[in-house]
Amino acid sequence: MASGIQLVAQNVKKLRMERAWPQEQLAEICDVSVRTVQRVESGETCSLETLKALATAFDLTPNDLTTNHNLAKQQEMDLTSDATAMPESSPPNPQANPQANPQANPQANPQANPMQGFKRHLAIYVAVNLMLFFINLTGNPEKMWYIYPLLGWGIGLISHWFKVRSHNSQY
Repeated sequence: MASGIQLVAQNVKKLRMERAWPQEQLAEICDVSVRTVQRVESGETCSLETLKALATAFDLTPNDLTTNHNLAKQQEMDLTSDATAMPESSPPNPQANPQANPQANPQANPQANPMQGFKRHLAIYVAVNLMLFFINLTGNPEKMWYIYPLLGWGIGLISHWFKVRSHNSQY
């Protein structure tokens, strides 16, 4: 009898392969690193949050991933409900499960639209640095310390901009 961790590893890999998802796609859907998916599939322990994210990606409960019985029952129910609910000629609806198709809802997955993430980063940068500027002016106007976070964070913002530009040029 396999342990719960081994069952999770077997089930995650089996479900991922059935959907023909690479580990990178599963990681993106679950909002975890590829290394986390690799660890789970190799039988290492994972956090409850990771288990919940994996289960959600496969439209299961975390308990379903830890047992063979529930997984087999869930797959049978999926097969029978698919056969009765939807004719074979109708295409699957990608809008039905935004977790399975992150591009369907860019708001849910900022990685789907990197420019949106950059714009959010820029807005926060401007707001926070304006606030720091006014705090500096009202509290200690003879020493302009606000310039240090402005420059430090600015380097990160420029790096983010270059990353977004290189991502957009790939398409």
